[in-house]
Amino acid sequence: MTKQKNYCSLCDEILSDIVWTDKNCYVIRVLNEVYGLHRVIWKHHVKELSDLEKPELDELIRNSIKLEKYLLEKFKPDKVNIASFGNQTPHLHVHVIPRWKTDPWWPDTTWSPMKEVIWKTISVENKEVKIGIGSWSNFFEMARLVRQKVFVEEQPLKLVKELDKTDQVSRHIVLKDTQFFATGRLGPSGQIDLISVLKTHRGLGFGTILLHELEKEAYSLSLNSISVNAQESNSNYYKKQGFLPSGKTFLQSQKTYQKMVKILIP
Repeated sequence: MTKQKNYCSLCDEILSDIVWTDKNCYVIRVLNEVYGLHRVIWKHHVKELSDLEKPELDELIRNSIKLEKYLLEKFKPDKVNIASFGNQTPHLHVHVIPRWKTDPWWPDTTWSPMKEVIWKTISVENKEVKIGIGSWSNFFEMARLVRQKVFVEEQPLKLVKELDKTDQVSRHIVLKDTQFFATGRLGPSGQIDLISVLKTHRGLGFGTILLHELEKEAYSLSLNSISVNAQESNSNYYKKQGFLPSGKTFLQSQKTYQKMVKILIP
């Protein structure tokens, strides 16, 4: 192995969020906008794979594959991307990235620009309503405001999933007239949740509009199915929308829920 003495951040900065170490490797989690990003970092300063001897190369590959299996089990992604660049930091390291069809870059790489927001306009009760579909970075503030009012201020419940990591790899929808008044999300594996409409706009079918638009988005992403966790009292509504019960009912926040699934036919 040929060592090189150039300064680099991976040699001199203290590594955090170490998942495990091997003889010559660190495996770390990187906390940034790419949800679930991990790296296998070679402990010694070399630039290229060809700088490694055969046993060292085997160690690097072994840890990369081990990490891939770890991410598949932990995150249940649609795909895992593995890449080695080092153009800006010429210290041998491997990116191992869980990917979802709902993430902001799919099907491109996470180094590509995020998808642009899709806007369209509909008419409801002779009023113009704008529908926006995009990533969490696009709609964080708007969705957060609606959720706060519906799930925190209105309901005497702790919103377990009001802000969670799934937001970063979900597709989000917002509705707007003179204000943002409704939101929902399509998460990995097709789960639709956090559907919320402000009191001022209820009873006008906006919840159904959210559901149908997220279904269209799931179809455009080639997802095989969508699902909801429906309160038992709302199960007939979802049956009318083409959802069928899946599994047993369960209790959450002292209410009975039923997972319901709709198969998307190509």
